[in-house]
Amino acid sequence: MDEFESGWQSAGWMDEMPGASEPAVPPPPPPPAPVVVLTTNPEVVAAVRKAVQKSAKKAERTAKVAKAKKAVKKAIAKAAVKSRVRRAKKAVKKAVRKAVRRAKVTRAKKAVKKAVAKVKVRRAVKKTVRSARKTVKRAKKAARARR
Repeated sequence: MDEFESGWQSAGWMDEMPGASEPAVPPPPPPPAPVVVLTTNPEVVAAVRKAVQKSAKKAERTAKVAKAKKAVKKAIAKAAVKSRVRRAKKAVKKAVRKAVRRAKVTRAKKAVKKAVAKVKVRRAVKKTVRSARKTVKRAKKAARARR
């Protein structure tokens, strides 16, 4: 927005306030101070002292209760955080254990596969050796038969 559109000048507002020339209304006078009457009547003095002590004790009790409530809330919050942390740690441990088990199972599966492959190779080798022996035997038999 432009300066001129909003009504601002470098020295302030362009127009004067409409009620600037009228005198301001004086504020109402302050209320009169309360009148304090001092008494020397011992019964009144004792009652006032007792009331002051009672209100002081009540204020102190209220403060203690508020402090205790705050402490309890803090303890509850700490306990909640601790339990959440405990749960998170448990979950992490469980996940780690599961991963380790999977890795062990995978390693075991690989080992089994290798063993099976070795057995298959051994079988194939044995089979080949057997068939080779049979072939040799046949060849020998055939050679004997020709003599």
